[in-house]
Amino acid sequence: MAFKEEFCEKLEGLIEATPSKYKERVGKLLEALPDIGTAYGFFYCNAPKTEVEAYLPKSREDASTPNSLELALEEGINPEKFNYDPELKKLAYQAKNMGNNYAMIAILPHATITKRRLTN
Repeated sequence: MAFKEEFCEKLEGLIEATPSKYKERVGKLLEALPDIGTAYGFFYCNAPKTEVEAYLPKSREDASTPNSLELALEEGINPEKFNYDPELKKLAYQAKNMGNNYAMIAILPHATITKRRLTN
């Protein structure tokens, strides 16, 4: 089970166990959580980071990405940064061991069902 799904299930269990007089408060707190989707991609490229970044605007245009999508490029892959998600950490180690030297992070607000799932 993915870390995020496990977290959501545990949180849902806590909400169910919450005394009814506090459920409205918990719901309001959950509504305040940001609803953000994050995706990671790992790849190899022998070009310097500045050159790869120069291609990002054209890539976004070709892929017709939403304007709200944020892209970040990281040179080097640090699997330890994913300690919060064992599956992602494992993938990062595999990518690094395969010789990949870049990580692409895509962040899209309102792209997950986490908040909706927690408040239903």
